Amino acid sequence: MAGSCVRVDPRCVEFNDVKVGQIYKTTVTATNVGKASTKIRFEKPGLKLFKFTASTLAKVVAPGLSVSGLLEFTPEEEEEEIRDCLLIHIDDVETITIPLMWFPRVFSFQMDSVLDFGCIAASSRLISKQHQITNQGSAPGVFQVQYSGDASVKLSPCSGVIAAGATQWLKVELRTDRPRHIDEKAMVKLENCSAVVLNIKAEVVEQHLEVFDRKGNPLSCLWFGPVYFGTSHVENVVLRNNAPEACDWVCLLQDTAAGIEVGTDLQKSTDAALLERMQKSSSANRDVSQVLVCVPKQGRLGPYGKTTVAVCFSPQCKRREEKKLDYWASRQDYCLFLLFESLGSRYGFVHHDGKSSVELAVTGSGLPVCLVPSPSHRYDFLTCVLGQSVDLLCVLQNLCPQLPVNFRFQKLAHFSTKPSSGTIAPGQCQDVVLSFTARQQGSFQVCQKLDVLGPAVQREGITADSVHELGLHSFHTITLNLSAVCCNETTHPVPQLNPGITPAVTNPTGSLAHVRSSVLARCREMVPHAVLSAGKTLLHEHRRQRSQNTGAEEFLAFPNDRAMSIRPASAHQQYRTIFTGVHRYSYVDTNYAFTDEEEKQRQRQRQIYRDFIVQLRHTRLQKQKERQLEKGVEDVDICIVPSQGLDPPSVRCSDLESSNISETKPNYRQASSAAKHSSNQDMTSITRQVNSQAMSAVPSTSQEVADCNRTLTAQELYQKLDLVNHLPVFVWVQLEVDCPELQGSSPLSYVLPPNSLTTLPLTFQSTKLGHFYRPVSYSVNQQQPGQILVQAQVVPLALELSTTLLVLRPSHTLLAGSGYRSSVTVRNQRNQAAEFTWRPVVTESGILFSIRPATGTIEPYRELDCEVVWHPSFSSPSKGDFDLCVHEGNTQRLHCVAKVLDVCPLPGLELSPSEGVVPCGGQAALKINLNPDSVIRFDTRLKSHFHFYGVYAGSQRSIPFTLTNQSSASAQVTFDLAEYTDFSVSFPQPSASAEKEPGVSVVELHGNQTVDCSLVFSPTQAAGYDFDLPLMVNGVRWPTASLSPLPTPSSSSTSSLSDGSRKHVVKPLPQSVTMATQRSLRIQATVLCAPLEMSPSSLEFEVDPLATQFDAITKTVELKAVCEESVFWRRCVGKHVNWWFDCGTKAVPTEQRRDGELCLVCPSSGSLRPGQSICLTVSIHPEAITTGSGRVTKLSLPLYLEEEGGRG
Repeated sequence: MAGSCVRVDPRCVEFNDVKVGQIYKTTVTATNVGKASTKIRFEKPGLKLFKFTASTLAKVVAPGLSVSGLLEFTPEEEEEEIRDCLLIHIDDVETITIPLMWFPRVFSFQMDSVLDFGCIAASSRLISKQHQITNQGSAPGVFQVQYSGDASVKLSPCSGVIAAGATQWLKVELRTDRPRHIDEKAMVKLENCSAVVLNIKAEVVEQHLEVFDRKGNPLSCLWFGPVYFGTSHVENVVLRNNAPEACDWVCLLQDTAAGIEVGTDLQKSTDAALLERMQKSSSANRDVSQVLVCVPKQGRLGPYGKTTVAVCFSPQCKRREEKKLDYWASRQDYCLFLLFESLGSRYGFVHHDGKSSVELAVTGSGLPVCLVPSPSHRYDFLTCVLGQSVDLLCVLQNLCPQLPVNFRFQKLAHFSTKPSSGTIAPGQCQDVVLSFTARQQGSFQVCQKLDVLGPAVQREGITADSVHELGLHSFHTITLNLSAVCCNETTHPVPQLNPGITPAVTNPTGSLAHVRSSVLARCREMVPHAVLSAGKTLLHEHRRQRSQNTGAEEFLAFPNDRAMSIRPASAHQQYRTIFTGVHRYSYVDTNYAFTDEEEKQRQRQRQIYRDFIVQLRHTRLQKQKERQLEKGVEDVDICIVPSQGLDPPSVRCSDLESSNISETKPNYRQASSAAKHSSNQDMTSITRQVNSQAMSAVPSTSQEVADCNRTLTAQELYQKLDLVNHLPVFVWVQLEVDCPELQGSSPLSYVLPPNSLTTLPLTFQSTKLGHFYRPVSYSVNQQQPGQILVQAQVVPLALELSTTLLVLRPSHTLLAGSGYRSSVTVRNQRNQAAEFTWRPVVTESGILFSIRPATGTIEPYRELDCEVVWHPSFSSPSKGDFDLCVHEGNTQRLHCVAKVLDVCPLPGLELSPSEGVVPCGGQAALKINLNPDSVIRFDTRLKSHFHFYGVYAGSQRSIPFTLTNQSSASAQVTFDLAEYTDFSVSFPQPSASAEKEPGVSVVELHGNQTVDCSLVFSPTQAAGYDFDLPLMVNGVRWPTASLSPLPTPSSSSTSSLSDGSRKHVVKPLPQSVTMATQRSLRIQATVLCAPLEMSPSSLEFEVDPLATQFDAITKTVELKAVCEESVFWRRCVGKHVNWWFDCGTKAVPTEQRRDGELCLVCPSSGSLRPGQSICLTVSIHPEAITTGSGRVTKLSLPLYLEEEGGRG
């Protein structure tokens, strides 16, 4: 086809982003790409806005050549879109159409419809995200954001203009103050376009910690069970951060929380446990930080991270140091709480319901070692010869029914045990053989140590390795006292003597020939020839006796007993002959013997050594005595705790101001113990309060620089709240304020001295009404970040009125011209001074009220009293209104009413005219008409109320009242109590009253007569009464319209009054007229159940009047207190009720009585507790009364009750 031989460029002409008045040009070219010549003809567009210019409209174009034309477009007005076409005819056979289009300048917005914050933690922070709105058009466009959803989501800016090709960032702020699900929709309206819905999504979750066991089950209580004192038991728990953000955590031991138990034996009774606690030191003084240890105590967890925490339970029992004996207390139960808290929850000032932390209850029991050696702690071995052994049996009994005992005997010289170690099951025993093997001569008094082994942790520096690797250590020692004696077996050598007279040439000598003279008879067998019968001869007995009386040690002189017999073996030994007993001659060689002086010198030298040894012993004993006095060891325990009951001196302000903090080297090892008390630490632990203006803004001294460069641990950061520094080091706190409302706050940098506090002045200024919510970031030592949440509610100025209805009454103390006066209080509860103005509301009748001050200014948090005055005048309105207008604030209305007395105080009383004009010096007549429509009496006055509160069933109570007739005419008063049988009216003179019907009492009052009466209440069962006293005066019901129904009066009294006379109630005005009260005589009574029950409640005694001798007649009555569930014991002050009978009654007339007691009750008084009962004996003495035949005497004995504490 011909069209395929021609190529047109461009095939479509578009004019984009055109402006009115400008000319847009483009060139259209047609090229012959065929092999033959082609006729090409252009046809101009039909619209005048397009102008096409070509060299010729029709031309034959050779192959490879082209023809072109200029197309011009000139827009004249803003139109959305214009379309036309340029036609190119090919050989008048085919036509090529080139579309011509133009588009004006328009804007084109592009925005994502979803903004998802994801899952975030509720940390009281303000999280913002930028959401882009892009204008892809060529013209600027206007957008507007409409949102009225949750207040925690804020979008800004709410409107604006986006330039062509520009991007506008829409800031969306989310307040994470509490957990919630955010799914809000905001409408983004675009200019000349349909609105786009922006869906804002977020899941705000609570950042809290969770505790699990090793199996993954939630753990709320960790039960250690029984553990020996001094040992340790370790349990591992898993701590999990259930939040999408990382957090620092710290473990705190809550030793002051409610429900904790520290060292209390819960198996004992309450009284025994309290008594034991009083005898011991208080549990508050006991440091439980060593009983329960958590390793590690702090750390950091990533999002949804886990860590294993070891909890070590080590019960301890204090030893009584005043006694040297080991003392272990009884069972001690522990119930403590571990608080795992996220440190991020302490950064902000807004605290939630405490879900950010998790509490783990820890229970355990500390048991003493009940290993008892039997038969005793002292073992005495028999005397043993050197080289031999002696055995004794020792039985070790484990009296603990819950835990086994691991024991081990320490090695000891000369003693051994078998077995030396082992394990004894709960409640079982073990036989141990104690052996004494004599290896040395002497007496042995030793202590055998028996160690009880168990898993224990070294107290010095508890680490994770020491907790996880518990070894067996000796935590308890039992001492066994062993005594034994080892002696040598003494063998005396037998003397070898010369048997008799032998030839001189032999001359044998004896061996060990030292034989005393007293054993002469025993030597006959050894040397029979030498001794012969010397022991039996009496020839030289007197010499032997004299020799024995000398007292010196003497030996026998045997023949040839030693060589050179004439030389003595010792100068002090005496030898006598066998038969005659004379001294043997001894020769002393003076060349070798000591002289007397030499012998005395030897003795003196020996005495010096003896004195030196004695002095050493005396010095040793004196030092031991001094050490005992220093320790204060006493044999008697008087159970007095030192410094118990002493209060520390109070700290004065002068002491705080004059206290100086010395720069010392910080002790960073106290962080763990300080964190334990941080939860309950108050301001009393702060050394001083520092003025914020006197503190340094940056670290200046070397000590401040060193301390402020430290990185505080989680436990140290936990101590800080507000600007309180509990640490012994300097802390540098810096605040970052990026909002214009808080730009006036200064200073923003603080260097807190150790153990100090200061205030944080924040200045808030805003002109935009509504809620303000902004976190302020801060840093500690330029490392640990945090946030302070600042909230405010910007409200307009407003004043409050104490009342909106003000009633003005006349003041009797002021002059008549002062008018009616009262005051209203205007309060300013805002933090800015408020200007106000009172504007009266003028009506047609006018206003005669005035208020002062009429305008003014009230300072913040102050109040002002404004006085309102009303001046009564002719036809003056008694009502008026004022508007309280606050400049740039609210407006309130005050309604004022003047209380004026009624000119018609009684019904039927008319005064005319009620107002008028009295001429000067003249007079005006007032006409007063009285047309009563009700009975009006001014002569009788009654008491208006009767109250019987707390009357027991079966008892009686009366209230006296006076009835006075102030008129000269007689009056008849009727009390109709027929419907209320428990009530009655008593009169002192029975003749003055009469009883027509049961329960109806009538009394006649003469003129100006006064009668004393009593209203008696005698209930029979528990009930409540609240009614008007039925009363009639002269046959007319009083008051005329009673609130309670009354019985129909008699016909005579009914006829005296018409039916209409009972329709109006007289209004009492005691200050104007003298009349009886027209108020109902109200009777209110409450009946209580009696605390005591008497069975029977009445007794009958029959007395023979003809009897000459009268014996006492006795009967028994049971008096029983109600059970403890009764209402009486709930309101009773004490736990028992006192009772007594009044036997001195005079119910019997005097003329019928004789001298003596008529009735006796035994016992006559006492007290009863709930449920108790007692039998009483009632005795009647007939001789005390003269009774005729057939006469009945009634006697009432009143029973009085009194509660414990004096309440009767």
